Amino acid sequence: LMRAVILMSDKDPAAAVQATDSAMRYGRTTLGPGALAQAEVIKANALVDVRRYDDAIDALDSAERQNPTLNSASTHSLRGRIYFKKRQWRRSYGEYLTAQRLNGRLLWAAPALAGVNMALSPFGTRAPSSDPRIVRCWRWSKRAAVMRRSLKFSIRVSLR
Repeated sequence: LMRAVILMSDKDPAAAVQATDSAMRYGRTTLGPGALAQAEVIKANALVDVRRYDDAIDALDSAERQNPTLNSASTHSLRGRIYFKKRQWRRSYGEYLTAQRLNGRLLWAAPALAGVNMALSPFGTRAPSSDPRIVRCWRWSKRAAVMRRSLKFSIRVSLR
């Protein structure tokens, strides 16, 4: 499962789909239902990048069936991004609105913020964030990037 996360960060979604499939196939007896649900979410994220949107929706449905507590703002945002890419604007806005309401902050501005998040979703990680905590954590993000690079290198060396 860690390999799939690394492949997603290396921008190789097709290999990440294969890695999550193998992790789920071999981990059904050893992993708990929470880990399998998380693997389904990682798979759905990779399937969006491969442009297999119907399979991504099926993977998200499977993840929510396996672990009902996983029904969080991030899964609603991912589902909204899928609907946006399928050009189903109403369903996309509905999912972003649900995600914004689950957030709990600025509930009075949830409809407008959902529209902004929906409009910025095609930009992915390069989109400006509506979360002010991102700006405050800039120094920590640089440290986290260094730690991620060292973790990737150590896992790659161990996989060879």
